[in-house]
Amino acid sequence: MVPNDVPAEAASSATTGRDANVAEAANGSRGDGLPVVRPEVPECFPDRSPSLFPKQEWAGRVTAITNGAFDAHLRDLYGGGREVATIGLEEVSPEDRTRMRVGSLFHWVMGYETVGGIRSNVSRIVFLNSPRMTERDLKAGREWADRLRAKWNLD
Repeated sequence: MVPNDVPAEAASSATTGRDANVAEAANGSRGDGLPVVRPEVPECFPDRSPSLFPKQEWAGRVTAITNGAFDAHLRDLYGGGREVATIGLEEVSPEDRTRMRVGSLFHWVMGYETVGGIRSNVSRIVFLNSPRMTERDLKAGREWADRLRAKWNLD
């Protein structure tokens, strides 16, 4: 906005001068030979893809399932120790609950997940897709066990 007491020629040159300065600044110069310094502004969400940074991981096998929980033998994948745990079913996604049976194998990860620049603590249990044993598999296993018993005179 130009004040009323400014002549029209001055107003147009002031506007032109301002526009020229804006255009020069966009090109990295202020017109006086000095560079325009633009501070780096960090992005609010530089990486929108989720990333998980594990703090602890276990391989597990379900040993019992009760109302609201399941028991499991766990092997610590970082320290190598073994543990027995009772884990609440709320830790398991509805899809993975359909795969859960006594003897099922799973992987349990606890760590930090970053999504859209926001970090959260997470616990994720994923059940492995195990092939089903067929009658043919069971028969082959029995025959193998019979051969070993006979070979080692265990009858």
